[in-house]
Amino acid sequence: MSLKEDYKKKEEELKAKWHDVIVKIAEKNGVDMGVGYDMLRATARGGDYAEGIEFDREDFNNDYFDLMLIGNELAKEEGLL
Repeated sequence: MSLKEDYKKKEEELKAKWHDVIVKIAEKNGVDMGVGYDMLRATARGGDYAEGIEFDREDFNNDYFDLMLIGNELAKEEGLL
């Protein structure tokens, strides 16, 4: 499997696993699901778009870190890093 396929698969897994949180963030902030997903990802980088929403932040951060590892390897492979 290529890194692009790995990245896409991991991202889909992340979206599925954290779907309920994404929905809550989107509803809370009046945005669509795509923006809600971006806001959830931002929480791993210190953003607080999920204030008042209960979820396992450490577990999410670990999942997001795994996605970023693949993303960094992909960027290196494509000569972007």
